[in-house]
Amino acid sequence: MGAHLPKSAHLRERARSLYENKFKLLVDLFDENDAAQMALLISELRKAGQQMGFFDAAIAATVMARGDSLLCLDGDFDRLKEKIDLLKP
Repeated sequence: MGAHLPKSAHLRERARSLYENKFKLLVDLFDENDAAQMALLISELRKAGQQMGFFDAAIAATVMARGDSLLCLDGDFDRLKEKIDLLKP
């Protein structure tokens, strides 16, 4: 699926079908509470002289707003370990 649409109509239809049948139920909306938490997170990071990429900030904010845990394979979210429950394999 990714960020680039497949070039052929057949592959686009397969990607759409895969999303509709397999992933749609797993995807939740980014809501107003998530956005407010993201603004707060970005503000706190800036005050500390740090920054975070947009998508990482959105993921972290969603986890924080919902009280979820985050499974993470790299160290991108380690600096937030006091704010979110990080799960590492």
